[in-house]
Amino acid sequence: MSQIRHITIIGSGLAAQYFAELFHSHTFIIDQIISRNPERGKALADSVKASWSDDFTQICYADLVLVCVKDDAIAEVVKDLSLDEGIIAHCSGAVPLSVLSQFERSAVVYPLQTLIEKASGTTVPVLLETSLMQDLGTLKHLMEQCGNPAYAVDSEKRKHYHLAAVFANNFGNTLMQATHTLSQNFELDFDLLKPLISHTLQNVVNGKNPVLLQTGPARRKDTKTMSSHKQMLVDHADLKKLYEAMSEYIATQYKK
Repeated sequence: MSQIRHITIIGSGLAAQYFAELFHSHTFIIDQIISRNPERGKALADSVKASWSDDFTQICYADLVLVCVKDDAIAEVVKDLSLDEGIIAHCSGAVPLSVLSQFERSAVVYPLQTLIEKASGTTVPVLLETSLMQDLGTLKHLMEQCGNPAYAVDSEKRKHYHLAAVFANNFGNTLMQATHTLSQNFELDFDLLKPLISHTLQNVVNGKNPVLLQTGPARRKDTKTMSSHKQMLVDHADLKKLYEAMSEYIATQYKK
């Protein structure tokens, strides 16, 4: 199994920042940051002692080239790249490995986590896919050296994980945003709701089945309470629509 030491990262957004900081903190060599944004790109390069370039066609030797750009930009970014050696990988959950089919050694390194600034200290499961079987072990070893468990997952299954992640994170966070907005609208102390939020999530993290945890008026088919809630939201159309949609979904899950 070959070893990865030299890494080039294309991009300078949150995913690029996460991987650059992660690899640098575990003593891997970041040779280049290639980014169209000079301010952000140079800052990231300086932080990991790398060189910066805005020329996507000029990649110095690297054991791994990691493409950390928006999903719809991956194909455009890689179309003019030429690599003699090394692995090239993207880090998207929704884009198939085949977008890199022009390269002999292609891969996907998808972190199953929302990436925010300074997230490199967080343990993140990483889903891997490679065009060559021997590179799977190489990338798995790399991620485990950085403290992240890694799993072989093909493009089709990874899309399903990405969809589930949207529900868990994006939609879940939107519900927290809606709760915060509701608290402001009705002059509530949002801090009083935080123990409930924490307890709800911790129950699931601790392995309890969400189906068995569901409570509330929609679960009980308490139409009187639900009508009262919707009346409170009559002047908040978006929140009322969200309340109705969520209540309807809960009701369909507990018909008996």
